[in-house]
Amino acid sequence: MSEYIDFVKLELTIVLLTHLMACIWILIGESEENGWVMSFILAQRAATGDLTISKNEFAIEIYANAFYFILTTITTVGYGDISGTTTFELLFSMCVEFVGLTFFSFLTGTISVMFSGDQSFESLINARMEQLDLWLLRLENCNKEEKIPNRLYHSIKEFI
Repeated sequence: MSEYIDFVKLELTIVLLTHLMACIWILIGESEENGWVMSFILAQRAATGDLTISKNEFAIEIYANAFYFILTTITTVGYGDISGTTTFELLFSMCVEFVGLTFFSFLTGTISVMFSGDQSFESLINARMEQLDLWLLRLENCNKEEKIPNRLYHSIKEFI
């Protein structure tokens, strides 16, 4: 049951980090005159024919687009329908891609460990001991007809 709680915590962390990066993406887009936010507003003005539309009227849509952009970039999907247009936006996009690559690798490993069952140190030692017992049994069977010189046999057994 604890691995499911850990999984939910992980998912909530992903949502929180995506939200924070989406807010940064919006700030970057608003800080430059020809940023992605202004491109979005200009597209809305062209689509509706209303030249008085401001970014405040589309705050939810801007946030949804930012969240979508960050999420698709972090998960390495990156559809390309939203992208940076300024140098600062492109630099931030590259940072998000790097974070996404690192995070995706970490996430894959974490989820596989969560649901793979008992991977404690003790279980790994027990598995190795079973393999060692099998080796000793093979060694004993191999030496029944004294196929291995006695000195070599004892050296191997001592080493194992």
